[in-house]
Amino acid sequence: MSDDPTPDTVVPRLVVVDDTDPTIRYSGAFSPDSTGMLDTQGYGGPVFNRTITGTKTNASLSYNFKGSFVRAMVAATGLYSWNCSVDNQLIFSFTVNTSQVTNYIACDSAGILADSTNEHTLNVNFFFPTESPPNSSLWLDSIQYQPLPSDPLDAVTLRVHNSDPSVSYSNSSGGWTYQGFGSNGTDIAGTSVTFNFKGTSVSLYTVNFGYPTDYNSAAAIYNIDGSVTDFDLPASTTYPT
Repeated sequence: MSDDPTPDTVVPRLVVVDDTDPTIRYSGAFSPDSTGMLDTQGYGGPVFNRTITGTKTNASLSYNFKGSFVRAMVAATGLYSWNCSVDNQLIFSFTVNTSQVTNYIACDSAGILADSTNEHTLNVNFFFPTESPPNSSLWLDSIQYQPLPSDPLDAVTLRVHNSDPSVSYSNSSGGWTYQGFGSNGTDIAGTSVTFNFKGTSVSLYTVNFGYPTDYNSAAAIYNIDGSVTDFDLPASTTYPT
């Protein structure tokens, strides 16, 4: 296993394929969950689209895609391992903090698919040693891949990182700074961020920091084409013990 996944700044735009997508092929005793059962079990936060598909026994899954990068996002409990391959070539798998539980980057293709325009097959294998405790489980949350420049994006969910050129910060005051976990933050009232997009919906994802600093809730607004909506940024939450 490797320690460092490919930085989001290298792949700021990725198509997100949810675990429920019918084009993902599961082999083994998989079952779905849509209750958020693992969302508060660690510090990783809620799973994507509130769904995961998992197993407690050795199993595998595969997915075909066209792109120049791919990674698998998983959730996990107990004692387990995995490996991933693209076109039968092993790719990097990553060491994880078992206290996180959700939103693990299990593996990614790094640069081996750079400039490729062919169709590829991602295979993910889940393993459980004989000494695994009863609570051991592995769950696919999503598969994310970098689409080809010529690919139509009309019917996909696109994850756009905060470093993407379409994201701009009102930073004349220096209010936006890097906060860790791939996030930018501010404590200056009136600071704003703008995202230009074409699509039918948009969602904002962020990091809810806690220990060692607890943050209070704050009021915010979002504005889509002149339509303004108030919402609250939540306060820090208590880490599970």
